[in-house]
Amino acid sequence: MNHQHTMDCLDQLYQLLTSMQGQINLLVDVLHSCPRHELSISSDNLLNALVVLSQQLEAAQGIASGELLETLWLNAGRMKR
Repeated sequence: MNHQHTMDCLDQLYQLLTSMQGQINLLVDVLHSCPRHELSISSDNLLNALVVLSQQLEAAQGIASGELLETLWLNAGRMKR
């Protein structure tokens, strides 16, 4: 796998994670805007699960962008040689 392909894959992963996090945040906002008495136990559990998933996606985005930065840094080091 060449560096360009790796960077393209990381960029696609980052974009996908960003999109997923945006959708989850919209769902969380909708659930937060519902009156508490209208939320059932299961929807409250769903809200908690979405918050956790959003945090995990944020961490994955950090990993993906960190990997991308590391790849760029390594490539820059090779180009200087």
